[in-house]
Amino acid sequence: MATRTAISQNRLSIRGFENSLNFSGSSQYVTLEGGSNLPIFTSSGQFSIEMWVRPPAVPAANIGLYGEGNSATNNQEFAILFNTTGKIQAFAQNDSDTTIWNDSSTTLLPIDKWTHVVLTQNAGTGALYMNAVQDATNFSYTPSGTFTFNQATLGAQRRVSPTSFYTGRITGVRMFNTALTGTQVTNLYYLNEVPSSVVAQYLFTEGSGTVLNDSIGNNEGTITSATWVDNTPSQARIVISPARTAISGARTSI
Repeated sequence: MATRTAISQNRLSIRGFENSLNFSGSSQYVTLEGGSNLPIFTSSGQFSIEMWVRPPAVPAANIGLYGEGNSATNNQEFAILFNTTGKIQAFAQNDSDTTIWNDSSTTLLPIDKWTHVVLTQNAGTGALYMNAVQDATNFSYTPSGTFTFNQATLGAQRRVSPTSFYTGRITGVRMFNTALTGTQVTNLYYLNEVPSSVVAQYLFTEGSGTVLNDSIGNNEGTITSATWVDNTPSQARIVISPARTAISGARTSI
């Protein structure tokens, strides 16, 4: 059995995510260019979305972690939301403005702590994972209709224009053209082992500027007003399991 290295909460710099973007909830978002692999949503195919999120509070209105839409009409939409009950919500409606997917997690999204989130989908059979634990909600739906998306946004819902802006921090975003298995999600969380089906990867290494680079593709991001934050603490703590050997330093939270 392989040794798993688990990084304590709030210390993402050890994983290589040395920076994050902070969104204020007011017209701050990242437009992800529609290269060869985005938008990623397909109602009858496979995809997975991975991200690390850290909201400061439960929102007063639903807000968007990630969204896809059409620049000409508000009929169709795919969104991953943080909703007013403190849960993660997956939502999709087709070109006919018909909602086919609207599921919320059973587990509450932790507040002011980094949480690893992965949403997977395989022709209607879906799953949500938080910190490598599959949520009890059945994130499945019956595919119906067509979806015409031509734009994608991080930190907001995406309609003709961005809306429902996120408050909090995001880092470590990846898109996959397969539905990741539970084992693959676990290895991503504990070992940062990235499956070969990754088609867009945002490591947030820039630390400044208005461009969020896709390190493996051509889906570059344009940052609107969101601010860079350094995730690096003064010292870090690594916990090794199952041996439970701990290397500890100052426990300064970021």
